[in-house]
Amino acid sequence: MASAKLSGVDQEELEKHTLLDDLLPLLDEVKSTSASKRVKMEDDKDKVEQGGMLVREMAMQTMKRRSDVDNDEVKKKPAVENRRNSLAAAIEADSERELTSREKQLEFDRFKYESDFKQRELDRDERKAEREHQLALARIESEKVSNLLKSVIDGRK
Repeated sequence: MASAKLSGVDQEELEKHTLLDDLLPLLDEVKSTSASKRVKMEDDKDKVEQGGMLVREMAMQTMKRRSDVDNDEVKKKPAVENRRNSLAAAIEADSERELTSREKQLEFDRFKYESDFKQRELDRDERKAEREHQLALARIESEKVSNLLKSVIDGRK
């Protein structure tokens, strides 16, 4: 303790502080993984909802076609054409869902990248400030020693 005061260090590095410093990055990692899981769950939920909406929409179109048919006038499209149109609509809806999901994933990845980039910038600035502070302290110490030597030399003359 006395040697720490003589060296100019006022604080001790406690094991508790070291452990807390080690836990901080782990906590950040857990937060980011939980956020990505939440986004994935929301995407899956959106896919299920959109699938249900597609089925409902197709059912409504089928009901509409049936109600449009009069008893006297029978308007029928070939079954192959109806199946082809339904298949095309289903493929289009599926591709739209995939595109929406991909856009959300890209947005999340961009947000994560930007936040990591900002954190690295802050860490870099903090290290730079610490180096400048240490340099200033070294200059002050050097000036003290220089002044002390000058006074000793002047005292001998």
